[in-house]
Amino acid sequence: MRCYGGGPPLRTAVDQATLIALATINRRFYGRHAREFSATRQAPWRGWSGVVACLKERAPPGGELRVLDFGCGNGRFLRFLGEQWHGPIEYFGVDLHVPSTATGETVEPRPQVTAHWYAHDFLAESEPLPPNLAGSFDLICLFGILHHVPSFARRQALLQILAQSLQPRGLMAVTLWQFANQERFRQRLVPWSESEHVAGIRVSASELEPGDFLLRWGAEGNLARYCHHVTLLEWTLLTKGLGLRVVRGYRADGASGDLNEYRLVSPATGHP
Repeated sequence: MRCYGGGPPLRTAVDQATLIALATINRRFYGRHAREFSATRQAPWRGWSGVVACLKERAPPGGELRVLDFGCGNGRFLRFLGEQWHGPIEYFGVDLHVPSTATGETVEPRPQVTAHWYAHDFLAESEPLPPNLAGSFDLICLFGILHHVPSFARRQALLQILAQSLQPRGLMAVTLWQFANQERFRQRLVPWSESEHVAGIRVSASELEPGDFLLRWGAEGNLARYCHHVTLLEWTLLTKGLGLRVVRGYRADGASGDLNEYRLVSPATGHP
């Protein structure tokens, strides 16, 4: 198995049928196992501290924040941010499914936080953002989500729309999951020839982009998600021409401390 940390992302065109198939694999997985998946993901990520530290350098202390958490899951970043930021927060969480406080998937934040939740199928819809979500944001987060968006073109379109939704001094924090460089995850990779068995949909490997994988999940080993390994070179290509500049980059998370590449970016026309 090759290391994907620096390999060139050969840009290929994913046809519509394959794009829909990849999106359906993940939509079905999270539709059926969202609560089970959420139960294993409650603790904050270590790398989030760097995001908040950078945010505090750029925003007035105690000022109000408008935050978009794209791919919010069970809202655990909101809980973390609420503990770290002592001013008002207006939070907008977008995911395939809205977390439920009634079932304990998420916890109500402190009184100074106003939370809005949006269920939106960004994997398949032509528009990445819900139609009734508008405005600009001080912080936009994509934690553990970019690797689920099928095709280079859709990943780039998503980043472009989010970049346009930033305040001039706003910050967008993105994680690039480096799973294909970790032996324990490489052991979970499933050949695409088994896609129908583990994901319920037949996908031809010849129609995929380099870096597209099926990743086994769960102790039983009979479930899998579609994941794309975004290299740093691909990140450079994805953000080319979007008017963004890198504020900070670092590695964090996981037992090895380098499971995620963090890229904190802001509008190039904004003040440093």
